[in-house]
Amino acid sequence: MSDSLKRHHCLEPFSEDSATIGSSASAEPAIRVTFDGHREFYNLRGDPADAAFTDAVKSFTGQSIPDKANTLSYRECTTCWLGPDEWLVVYPSFEAGRFEKFSTELDSTDATAVDVSHGYIVLCLSGDSALDLLAKGCTLDLHLSSFNVGDCVQTGIARTAAIIANIAEGDHYEVIVRRTFAEYLAIWMRHAGAEFGIGFD
Repeated sequence: MSDSLKRHHCLEPFSEDSATIGSSASAEPAIRVTFDGHREFYNLRGDPADAAFTDAVKSFTGQSIPDKANTLSYRECTTCWLGPDEWLVVYPSFEAGRFEKFSTELDSTDATAVDVSHGYIVLCLSGDSALDLLAKGCTLDLHLSSFNVGDCVQTGIARTAAIIANIAEGDHYEVIVRRTFAEYLAIWMRHAGAEFGIGFD
């Protein structure tokens, strides 16, 4: 018997069955979609004016929570602003016991944190036409003149509620979506991205 359990995510069958699609299927696709279902997500609620709360979060995560609307902070983890008193903390991988330590750090404050890791998955989009694909399903202006590195937004993509995060220079975006809608969104991307050439990992 294995000493550890392998973590799986809901889009593994989709990525295994989906090859590069589009008019230039033999070449490198203009859009690459990578599924990341192994991250750790915490929904965080607290008062940004409460120094005990902000200090506790900074002590644990190593970074300040973003206090400006539709922005994020990024270091060891990504913290996305969702509202005046709400954030989504995203760690790049799961670590046993981390959430319990985080909750303990917040015990002396009026803040709350909920582990929502099993509720979300990340679709990482890269390539020259990644923004064109998002524009097909989203009515917001995501041009770099309006949506810079360090910005995030809650919006709809093809009738699916999602968070889009711009965390790196270049054509790279992360779409955080509920797992129950992930396959639908991936299928939409497969069809909407066919004209550019799209590949899935």
